[in-house]
Formats: sequence, C-alpha cells, structure tokens
Amino acid sequence: MTPKHNIGSINITLDDARVLPAGPPHTYLGVAEQLLNGVDPLVAAGGSCAVPLAFVGGQVAECALKASLSNNGDDTRLRNTDLRHILAALWKLAQSEGLPIDPKPLLGLKG
Repeated sequence: MTPKHNIGSINITLDDARVLPAGPPHTYLGVAEQLLNGVDPLVAAGGSCAVPLAFVGGQVAECALKASLSNNGDDTRLRNTDLRHILAALWKLAQSEGLPIDPKPLLGLKG
C-alpha cells in the first residue's frame, strides 16, 4: 500500500559493523546445526547408513553439549582429556550444571 501523505523522514546512524572472531558457544552450536542437516538423509537411507548415522549423531550430541557447557564463552575445560570426546562425561557434566536432560547418560554410553 502506498502512503497518501509524506509525514516526515528519518535518518538512522548505526555503529560500525563488527565481525567477531569465531568462538564458543556459537562455533559448537553452528557445527551441531549444520551436522543435524545430515541426519534426515541418513535416516531416510535406512540400515545401510547406520554407522555414518551413529557418527554424525554422536558429533551432533557432542557439539550441542559443548555449546551448553561453554555458554560463558570459555571452552578451556572442555579440552581436558577426561571430557574432550567422552559423551557420557559431557552428558553428566551438562546435566549437573542445569541442562534439563535425564541424569543418566544415553543408552549405551559408558561412564
């Protein structure tokens, strides 16, 4: 719809745009979201893709948990070998820090 009357104008000046360096938790969440796009095609492919689906699903879970655990922007502790790629440990830590997930690790995870 075209306005019938010009009632004024506006000028908006914004601060300079900034591109911040990539960092947690956004990097972990971004990777999880991108990998999640690959889950549906793997599920649709059926049993022949069970192993790739397990790998992608595990990576999605790891990145999502690390995003939650680094929500303050610091992922230093996640590089510790006791947590690094140990889904059960990441799961338990995220749950203990308030992520509303079942306190027991996912089925099949040891820890």
